[in-house]
This record gives sequence, C-alpha cells and structure tokens, in this order.
Amino acid sequence: MHSYHFVFYLPAMSHRTIRSYSNGIITVLWQPQKCRHSKICSTLLPEVFAAKHEFKIDIQASDSRTIAETILHCPSGALSYTPCEKRAVSETIPSPQQESVLL
Repeated sequence: MHSYHFVFYLPAMSHRTIRSYSNGIITVLWQPQKCRHSKICSTLLPEVFAAKHEFKIDIQASDSRTIAETILHCPSGALSYTPCEKRAVSETIPSPQQESVLL
C-alpha cells in the first residue's frame, strides 16, 4: 500500500499549512501552526507520531483505527482525520468528532 503526502496552502491572509498523510483508509491532517507540542500523540503512538528533532507522521506504522483513536486525544485540534472513500470493509474507524478545546 502506498503512502501519500500532500501539502496544502490556505489563502495568503492566513499563511497556514496543512500537511496530509493518507494510507488509503484514512487521511491524517496536521496543522503545524495549531500544534501546542503537548506530545500526547507521540506518547500514545510513538511509532506513528515521532516528535524528536522534527515532527513526522508515519501513517503506515499502525492500523487506521489506532491512529484515529490517538488523534481524538489531540488537545489543540492540530491533528484531525477523514475516512477515505475506498475504505477496507474489515477495518472500522471511529467517527471524527468535533470536540471543544478549553483555553
């Protein structure tokens, strides 16, 4: 299975970058400017979310359900995911939920 990496640039007024990682089942989105570097993701799933010198995501290092469940713990909302259209029938992933973040 191939891993895809896309970088999206939002309008010039925001100068925000969204990095996208897909394994064909889910697409993980990371917004570096929103990240608080709490390291919850790298503590819960270090094989996927490596935060040593530079933050990296290896979406092939774990199953999609575990990755999705880990993303739901992101306190800043910098990590999110969406299911891909061609999802494996044998693998179910939790629904992405909008959770409010208290500041």
